[in-house]
Amino acid sequence: MSRDYELGVIFNPEVSEEETRSMLDRIDQIVATHDGQVVRVNQWGRRRLAYPIERHRDGLYVFIDMILTPETVIELERMLKVSEIVLRYMTRKRD
Repeated sequence: MSRDYELGVIFNPEVSEEETRSMLDRIDQIVATHDGQVVRVNQWGRRRLAYPIERHRDGLYVFIDMILTPETVIELERMLKVSEIVLRYMTRKRD
């Protein structure tokens, strides 16, 4: 049963545009493999963090609207947790 989700990711500001793009492509691949759909990718760009994370004061914000199954969410969060370029992430179910 597919549901609407929003994924918010804050990337390390020192990574290149290419590394950020490759991580977004990996997210697309996981979603496509599990028969999900990426509805929209909203890149906010570099913003100031509310508090320092790993000595960084800024981060690259990206929000992704998706339609996927709960099992796919578990797989996405596992991949984001081990990534070194991701400072924080949050997945929430949309109503």
